[in-house]
Amino acid sequence: MNKKGEYILFTREEYDDFGTCGVYKCLKDFHKKKELERFLDKYPKQTEYAGFEPYDFIKFLIEKKVLEEIKYDTIHLGNYNEIPIFRED
Repeated sequence: MNKKGEYILFTREEYDDFGTCGVYKCLKDFHKKKELERFLDKYPKQTEYAGFEPYDFIKFLIEKKVLEEIKYDTIHLGNYNEIPIFRED
């Protein structure tokens, strides 16, 4: 269960396709599995292996006033011992 006031970073895919879908604040307690079941009941074409769209599920939660989108920035702290932040303006 996610609790009111918590922040959630939604992710999708894996390996080279891995990405984030944004950061959101919980406006009320909710069970992600129950909300997903409600979403799939409303949009039956969005199934696990045939067309599930993560952003549609997030939009559904925002419309139900379960989540609020948080504006954020990303800071890349390096890879392979490099620190690229020192090379920025």
